[in-house]
Amino acid sequence: MASRETFLYPSLVPLGAQSARFDRENRTLRVPAGTAVIPSWEYASSQHRQIRRAVLPEGLAVIGEYAFYERRELRQVSIPDSVRKIGASAFSFCEKLEQAVLPDGLWEIEQGLFFHCTGLREISLPAGVQIIGRDAFWGCRSLAQISLPEGLRKIDRNAFRFCTMLTEFSIPDSVLEIGKQAFEGCSLREVSLPAAFSGSAYWQRRLDEAGISKRARRYRAQ
Repeated sequence: MASRETFLYPSLVPLGAQSARFDRENRTLRVPAGTAVIPSWEYASSQHRQIRRAVLPEGLAVIGEYAFYERRELRQVSIPDSVRKIGASAFSFCEKLEQAVLPDGLWEIEQGLFFHCTGLREISLPAGVQIIGRDAFWGCRSLAQISLPEGLRKIDRNAFRFCTMLTEFSIPDSVLEIGKQAFEGCSLREVSLPAAFSGSAYWQRRLDEAGISKRARRYRAQ
């Protein structure tokens, strides 16, 4: 039986595994070992609104869409390296989340993953990420720096829109596509760009549409 300090959340876990536990005193959610999938919308209901910290087990493979949607008190989440997919908007509107370390096996930042996480200050993107999805970091107005990995191929529309504290970053040579308004509303002073972009009318148009002003553009040497 659960104590006064702890109660159980039902969760999609393998047969025989325990339910997720929530420590009331520390406001910590612990998803039990043996959990392979956190389903879509799993912790997005009103009964989970007090979660401040989420501890996820090694062996977890998938975090479903909207799994922690609008958990406005969530400040810290530990995502194990076993996770291979984090669904769209899984952490959107987690306004007090300040830091996120993503697993090495992740290759796509899904649509709206950190949408309007206004307190997010630091994010570490894995080296294998190839796609940053639409609206992924829209409105992360505390995000002051971002390191984009070599091997990144696509920055989708609105990906960093209204990241108002973002002033500088580098776009790696591997990037093949930048969506419209990807950096609209940022406070860009300096953006390091591939040398190939400088002589290309196509890329000049794409940079204009993405919201990267001419005065902020710095082209690397060949």
